[in-house]
Amino acid sequence: MCVHVCVSCTQVRNLKVASGLNNLLYSSDVFFSCFADLALVSPLEYFKEGEGSLMQCVITPAAPYMPWTNEQIAAETDKQVRKE
Repeated sequence: MCVHVCVSCTQVRNLKVASGLNNLLYSSDVFFSCFADLALVSPLEYFKEGEGSLMQCVITPAAPYMPWTNEQIAAETDKQVRKE
Protein backbone atom coordinates (compact mmCIF):
# COMPACT_ATOMS: atom_id res chain seq x y z
CA MET A 1 0.00 0.00 0.00
CA CYS A 2 1.33 3.40 -0.89
CA VAL A 3 -0.60 6.63 -0.48
CA HIS A 4 0.60 9.86 -2.00
CA VAL A 5 -1.26 13.05 -1.16
CA CYS A 6 -0.06 16.06 -3.13
CA VAL A 7 -0.97 19.37 -1.58
CA SER A 8 0.84 22.67 -1.55
CA CYS A 9 1.91 24.57 1.55
CA THR A 10 -0.84 27.10 0.84
CA GLN A 11 -3.48 24.34 0.70
CA VAL A 12 -2.31 22.81 3.97
CA ARG A 13 -2.39 26.13 5.79
CA ASN A 14 -5.87 27.02 4.47
CA LEU A 15 -8.01 25.94 7.42
CA LYS A 16 -11.27 26.87 5.67
CA VAL A 17 -10.96 24.09 3.07
CA ALA A 18 -10.10 20.47 3.88
CA SER A 19 -7.22 18.99 1.86
CA GLY A 20 -6.63 15.39 0.84
CA LEU A 21 -9.28 12.71 1.06
CA ASN A 22 -11.35 14.12 3.91
CA ASN A 23 -8.11 13.87 5.88
CA LEU A 24 -8.94 10.35 7.09
CA LEU A 25 -7.93 7.39 4.96
CA TYR A 26 -8.99 3.75 5.12
CA SER A 27 -7.21 0.59 4.01
CA SER A 28 -7.96 -3.11 3.96
CA ASP A 29 -4.40 -4.04 2.93
CA VAL A 30 -2.70 -3.43 6.28
CA PHE A 31 -3.30 -4.22 9.95
CA PHE A 32 -4.47 -0.70 10.72
CA SER A 33 -7.95 0.11 9.47
CA CYS A 34 -7.70 3.86 9.17
CA PHE A 35 -5.01 6.46 9.32
CA ALA A 36 -4.46 10.18 9.05
CA ASP A 37 -1.62 12.38 7.91
CA LEU A 38 -1.42 14.74 10.88
CA ALA A 39 0.05 17.51 8.71
CA LEU A 40 -3.29 17.57 6.86
CA VAL A 41 -5.56 16.91 9.83
CA SER A 42 -3.96 19.46 12.14
CA PRO A 43 -1.64 21.63 10.06
CA LEU A 44 -1.01 24.31 12.68
CA GLU A 45 0.50 21.72 15.04
CA TYR A 46 2.08 19.22 12.65
CA PHE A 47 2.81 20.70 9.21
CA LYS A 48 6.50 21.43 8.79
CA GLU A 49 7.47 22.28 5.22
CA GLY A 50 9.99 19.85 3.77
CA GLU A 51 9.89 17.42 6.72
CA GLY A 52 7.44 14.82 5.40
CA SER A 53 4.44 13.40 7.20
CA LEU A 54 3.55 12.18 10.65
CA MET A 55 0.88 9.52 10.50
CA GLN A 56 -1.55 8.36 13.14
CA CYS A 57 -2.76 4.79 12.56
CA VAL A 58 -5.66 2.96 14.21
CA ILE A 59 -5.08 -0.78 14.64
CA THR A 60 -8.29 -2.82 14.65
CA PRO A 61 -9.01 -5.35 15.85
CA ALA A 62 -6.32 -4.68 18.44
CA ALA A 63 -6.60 -7.91 20.45
CA PRO A 64 -4.01 -9.86 18.42
CA TYR A 65 -1.45 -7.10 18.98
CA MET A 66 -1.95 -6.51 22.70
CA PRO A 67 1.00 -8.79 23.65
CA TRP A 68 3.33 -6.86 21.30
CA THR A 69 5.63 -4.15 22.63
CA ASN A 70 5.20 -0.56 21.44
CA GLU A 71 8.42 -0.96 19.48
CA GLN A 72 7.12 -4.08 17.68
CA ILE A 73 3.86 -2.34 16.77
CA ALA A 74 5.71 0.76 15.54
CA ALA A 75 8.13 -1.35 13.47
CA GLU A 76 5.32 -3.37 11.85
CA THR A 77 3.27 -0.24 11.17
CA ASP A 78 6.28 1.47 9.59
CA LYS A 79 6.96 -1.61 7.44
CA GLN A 80 3.34 -1.69 6.22
CA VAL A 81 3.20 2.07 5.55
CA ARG A 82 6.32 1.84 3.36
CA LYS A 83 5.09 -1.23 1.45
CA GLU A 84 4.22 -0.46 -2.16
